[in-house]
Amino acid sequence: MSHRRARPALRSAAIAAALCLLAGCAADRTELKLQAAPPPRGKTVLVDAFVPAEPAWERLARRLRSRLADDLSQTGEVTLITAQQASLPAQRPLVLSGELVAADTGSEAVRFLVGMGLGNASLRAHVRVVDSTSGQPVLEFDQTRTSRAGSGLASHWNPTDMDNEIDALAAATAETVARWLNGQTL
Repeated sequence: MSHRRARPALRSAAIAAALCLLAGCAADRTELKLQAAPPPRGKTVLVDAFVPAEPAWERLARRLRSRLADDLSQTGEVTLITAQQASLPAQRPLVLSGELVAADTGSEAVRFLVGMGLGNASLRAHVRVVDSTSGQPVLEFDQTRTSRAGSGLASHWNPTDMDNEIDALAAATAETVARWLNGQTL
């Protein structure tokens, strides 16, 4: 009798595990390099250029900068200004810039055949926040985004869209900066 009760439980567990493997998921990671005390609330921020490590990533780097500015403005933690406004004597913005260090689309074939995290797309940006008054960096970190589009048939039906991945990287980066501005641990 206990074998009959165990079978539905095992079957349910196997189905749940298979769904998790097929659905895939994504992971964001922040690796802190330097952190000073956050500035007073209401600080102005200039989102400057994000330089691509490879010329082929120029479009992704521009999109990262644009989405990061949008996401930061939605946090309500900062006032974004343009480069022209930053040159005014009254402005003393934090300057946020960085480098798109890695942009790997991964391999659908490897995700299909092997799975287990192999063949995933990944992005990494090195982010710097500099106090324009002192010229000193006040925050520096690497933000990594790894997409897991699933394995087997899920890798075919859920292809990796690098624009979506850049948008997610920008959102995670904006969240990290906003948490720092709020004095939260990173």
